[in-house]
This record gives sequence, C-alpha cells and structure tokens, in this order.
Amino acid sequence: MLRALEPVKNISGRTPGPGLLCWALDIDRRLNGRDLLGDDIFIVPPAASEVFSIVQRPRLGVDYAKHWAKRRLRFYLKGNPFVSRP
Repeated sequence: MLRALEPVKNISGRTPGPGLLCWALDIDRRLNGRDLLGDDIFIVPPAASEVFSIVQRPRLGVDYAKHWAKRRLRFYLKGNPFVSRP
C-alpha cells in the first residue's frame, strides 16, 4: 500500500498521506483492484539509482490493532521531506 510519494514529474499537489496522494494522482474507486503494471496507472522505476536508508517504524494511529500496533510495518526513506510524520 502506497501512502505517500515524492513527486518527481507530472504531479501537481501535495502527496504526504493517502488522501492527498490520491487527490494529486486523481485516484478514486474506479481504480480499485487495478494492476500497477497495467495501462491505467503504473509506477516507473527511477532512471538513476541513488543510495538511501530505509527507516522501519510502528504504524501510526492503529492502537486498535493490539499486538500488530507495535510491529514495525511502516517504511520510508530516511530524511525524506515527503513523509507525513516521521
């Protein structure tokens, strides 16, 4: 599940969070279940690779999930300004 992204090209609007991300990419329920490798919406790998560190933290706002709430299931790039809350 993508919850935010760093806009690189052809994206206007803010993207730090699922609601803003969907708004900026014009994603709505019409795309439910679509393949990210299909023709409707797709993710393209970057042209050049860069060195980065991945941070692993517990998810936010899921206290109802009991023991899963403390699991480190939230991943993001260290220092990336497009993360909604580090």
